[in-house]
Amino acid sequence: MTSAVFVHWGDLHLHPGPRQADRLRALDQVIDEGKQIPNLAAWLGPGDIFDRRSTVEDRNALKERVKRMADCAPVVVCYGNHDAQGDLDIFGDLDTNHRIYVVAEPRIVQVALPGKQSQAHIFVLPYQTVVSLTGHMATEAVARQELEKRFRIAAMTLALSDYAGWAPQPPGALVLMIGHGTVVGAVPHIGQPPIGSEVPITPDMLDLLGPIYKGFNHIHSAQDVSGVTYAGSLCRLTWGETEPKSYVTVTYDAHGNYVVRRHPVHVAPLYHVEGDLTREGFTWRVTDGPDGREMPPPEPRAFHDGQQVVNGTWDGCEVRVRARY
Repeated sequence: MTSAVFVHWGDLHLHPGPRQADRLRALDQVIDEGKQIPNLAAWLGPGDIFDRRSTVEDRNALKERVKRMADCAPVVVCYGNHDAQGDLDIFGDLDTNHRIYVVAEPRIVQVALPGKQSQAHIFVLPYQTVVSLTGHMATEAVARQELEKRFRIAAMTLALSDYAGWAPQPPGALVLMIGHGTVVGAVPHIGQPPIGSEVPITPDMLDLLGPIYKGFNHIHSAQDVSGVTYAGSLCRLTWGETEPKSYVTVTYDAHGNYVVRRHPVHVAPLYHVEGDLTREGFTWRVTDGPDGREMPPPEPRAFHDGQQVVNGTWDGCEVRVRARY
């Protein structure tokens, strides 16, 4: 098998509002750059496609873009905690060159790779709560046992583990996982509220799958924890959010080894400025939100051999100012 590249994009949170144009531009960048990859295998979007129950405008905007994706490679998406029940299902029925897989329950998806005589076997884990795992309001300990059972079933189905040791992966298939949830040790971003009913995913559960690629959404800060790659939110969503945004490519070689790379997404930083307005003037500071910790302002712009090396100044930023007087 020749090399294959998977494109994993993070939480999108489509909904009408001042950030919508930025969200769509960020997704357009991912699509435009992904379509230039000659060995593109599939697009991976593990949840929080929408921010709440979708509108007609949301669905039409996404439909156009999902069709562009699926015209050149399969698309695999699953439900996140923000995606309303049934909201993603319609995209699985679109008439496209490649199939769109919409996953609502934990399962293995077998994806035929474009132009190749091989498949990708993907364990897809939508967002899980105590109720979705147990069928009732059980304790978190019981729900955790049920979640671990799903990981064990996936490992057995993928022939990754036989409880006594590692077994070969399916012949000729690439094996990976995408999911939506909180991995123990992951650090949430500012402005991202905790979700009380979710069941944390432990390193022991993840270890059952071995060293395969595990691409997750849900935590908005891009990070790697316990073998999981969080793509992070695709667009900045809250005031005070200035960290770099990116999407992920996973490139497999002919032997099934893979390399993970992050690609910058060009969206405006959202600065929150606090200040005191007096007769002497305006004294201000940058914070990570109202009454939050102080942050450094944009650094001055710098150039080296004619190339910009520091993305500084307020150019292209969106700024909210709260002044006391």
